Amino acid sequence: MKDIQIHAIGASHIFLSVAALCLVLVLIPTTNTLLQIRKLQEAVDAETKIIQQADLLSEQVSGLKRQHYNEQSLAEHMDAKIPPTENLPELVSELSSIANQAGVIITALTPALPVELDQGGQQIPLEVMLQGPYNNIKTYLDLLETTNRYVAVEAIKLSQAQNQDTHELNTQGHLWTAHLCLSTFFWPPLNS
Repeated sequence: MKDIQIHAIGASHIFLSVAALCLVLVLIPTTNTLLQIRKLQEAVDAETKIIQQADLLSEQVSGLKRQHYNEQSLAEHMDAKIPPTENLPELVSELSSIANQAGVIITALTPALPVELDQGGQQIPLEVMLQGPYNNIKTYLDLLETTNRYVAVEAIKLSQAQNQDTHELNTQGHLWTAHLCLSTFFWPPLNS
């Protein structure tokens, strides 16, 4: 009977040992697999983070390219509107042309000497006297925005025009005199 008990105890030890061995054999690969899965997940997370950073950098580069394009377009537009020389005859011709379009008469146009600007380039102050109906003077001011070069309106003084013969005010109010203080600019090339 003791032999049967010992044999039963021995058999149960063997069974437990075999079960423990099987459990160890099953768990070791599972543990290794879990460790490999964890390492792979960490690698995937790191790669995902790198991809997100690359996407963010790509968006920033695209934004910088758009900004560069916009700034380059603005610079080209400014270059076209700010000539390298005074070129006053062309400016006077253009101011006269828009006066004709607006239906006003330029009675005086006086350019001053160019003034050096701190930022570079030069500014040419101009005094222009116009005569015409109020709405036509307004049209002239609107057309100044369409000139081939920048023309800044610094000041405007409006008054009713005087009759040429009697020097009395035009009582019908049809004609006005506008005294405009304008500025235009030019930017000589750096190598000159």
